[in-house]
Amino acid sequence: PDSGIGFSIITQLHLTAERENFVVLYPDGLNLGWNATDGLPQFRNGDWDDVQFLEDLVLNVSEQVNIDLDRVYATGFSNGGFMVQRLACSAHDFFAAYSVLGATMIPQFIGGICDPDIDVPIMFMHGTHDVSIRWEGQPNSYMPVVDSLFYWVSHNDCNPTPLDIELLPKQDDAAETYVGKIVYEDCAFGGDMWFYGVENGGHNWTGVPGVIREEIAGLVNTDVHASDIVWEYMSQFTLDG
Repeated sequence: PDSGIGFSIITQLHLTAERENFVVLYPDGLNLGWNATDGLPQFRNGDWDDVQFLEDLVLNVSEQVNIDLDRVYATGFSNGGFMVQRLACSAHDFFAAYSVLGATMIPQFIGGICDPDIDVPIMFMHGTHDVSIRWEGQPNSYMPVVDSLFYWVSHNDCNPTPLDIELLPKQDDAAETYVGKIVYEDCAFGGDMWFYGVENGGHNWTGVPGVIREEIAGLVNTDVHASDIVWEYMSQFTLDG
């Protein structure tokens, strides 16, 4: 759990926003968390509706700031990454694209709240040594990274054979982490899905070291900056196609 201010420190997304000229919101969730599982009987996390809250927040801000409502995006890390997938399942008519970092799929979403006929642009980034949201998943809680990825590849009717598998250049040859990018093409939403795996990476926002405490963050890769990547991905898409 964390605050909007905490998320701004973790991600530095506002620096990308200043450079690329877009508006970024850092909302606070109730009790410093997000109720991604609202309405699912298997969970008892309270009955507040964070999907509606986030939609209302954007609409409220749009009355004060010039926002293109066809280009509203959602990104999240850890608990926020689960919430982003809830939005992808439940608010696909409001947000144009999604990015998930340090989170996987909650199995109860499938067949429960995710509409199998709605395709959504979505990308993922995850560290192989994440001690908080483990790569291999946790039974009855969250799915393995690979299973989560392939759920969305199938959900979006993408070609399951990757278009490209790329090892990104290392900035420091001595660093113990490196980043691989996989692209799945021909998705039904008219674009590609991206996946970034951070070998030896921990539970952190790639490119921003020294923020999350070391026992949770693990090794932080600095070859790329996650905020730049999520904007590069999501900004391709609009609600009207």
